[in-house]
Amino acid sequence: MVERGSKRVTLWDLDGLDAGPSTIVEINEAFVPTAPAGEFVGVTGFAFHPMFLDADGGDQRFVYVRYNRIATVESAILTTVRTFVKRFEIAPGKTKVTDASETTVYTWPTVQTGHGSGTLQFDRRPNLGTFRLFVPMPDDALANTGAGGVCCDARRAQGLPTSSDIGRLLSIDVVATGFPVTVEAQGFRNPFGFSVDRGATSNGLGRGDVWIGDTGHTFTGSIMRVLPGTVSVENYGWPWREVNGGQQWIFQPETRPADCSGDPTLYSAVPNPMCAEPGPPPTYTLPFLGFSDAAEFMPPVRDAIIGGVAYRGAHVPALTNRYVFATFGVGQPPRIYHTSPTIAGQPTNISGTTATGTINWPFGAAIHALGDDWSGANLYVVRVDPLTSAIPDGSIWRVDP
Repeated sequence: MVERGSKRVTLWDLDGLDAGPSTIVEINEAFVPTAPAGEFVGVTGFAFHPMFLDADGGDQRFVYVRYNRIATVESAILTTVRTFVKRFEIAPGKTKVTDASETTVYTWPTVQTGHGSGTLQFDRRPNLGTFRLFVPMPDDALANTGAGGVCCDARRAQGLPTSSDIGRLLSIDVVATGFPVTVEAQGFRNPFGFSVDRGATSNGLGRGDVWIGDTGHTFTGSIMRVLPGTVSVENYGWPWREVNGGQQWIFQPETRPADCSGDPTLYSAVPNPMCAEPGPPPTYTLPFLGFSDAAEFMPPVRDAIIGGVAYRGAHVPALTNRYVFATFGVGQPPRIYHTSPTIAGQPTNISGTTATGTINWPFGAAIHALGDDWSGANLYVVRVDPLTSAIPDGSIWRVDP
């Protein structure tokens, strides 16, 4: 596991939790202490090579670690952050990486620390002849400030400049020389939670689909089901367009906000040239599900979506072959939902009927992540509470029937 703002990846033995964690990786760099605006500084995710435990893949004892480091602080609103993906090797019989094995797989600069989303996941599609590591990259949070003449910085999610990796889902070939990068999809705002479908146990349906929960701006967010390598690069529209809970586009080019802030009260009939959609509009892909919690809570409160996992295990039969996701918990209790992974429909709220029912959680508790274990049998929820504390406490909950 990783802790927000930390420098390390730790291992917990589920049969001996009282013994505490052991450190697998510790990044040998100095990180700026975590602050509310810099909550994504530090290690944000990791992934073991798919053949790490394979008897025939003893030379693949690699763990890939993603972290963000503040590079420069130029002003009160402009901070340069660099995202890294590093590869480390764990020698046979050891439980900690060899520091000398550190290899940079990928790095890219962003602007703000508020959107530093993403862990790492490997492709699950069979017979590809390679191993591809998925890396979701956010836009720059500074895009919505409209200050200092730098509004619309998130236009890089639409390919301005075309060399940008911002607002994209990337895949990295970890075998080929130079670790070449492929853009799988673009037009994301903050793909905070994502996972790769292991496929239905009966027929493998859905195997390799990439599920992304993209945090919205005006609405809660969207669920995207990306099919890597099967179609041209999908474009989900941010920042020019966003989808509400009714699967309707907002932020049309002719109603771009005058100051690029995205505030509907600041819309102008004459769009700001800096914010106008450039040239002929591209072909956009509607998300699998546009989700808004407005029906659950009184406006103007809007929550943030936390992408989850297509659960293929049997421990919770009611959730088998369902996509499970959550809302973060902004001024209200977080909620856990599930929906069909094949046909989008109205999600079902399960928060009050499972062992992780948020009804009994303390005020200020929030959901940061959902996921399954190595085998896919169990489903877990990461809770942090309270958010008002200077040092929030974290806990991992297993979902039971």
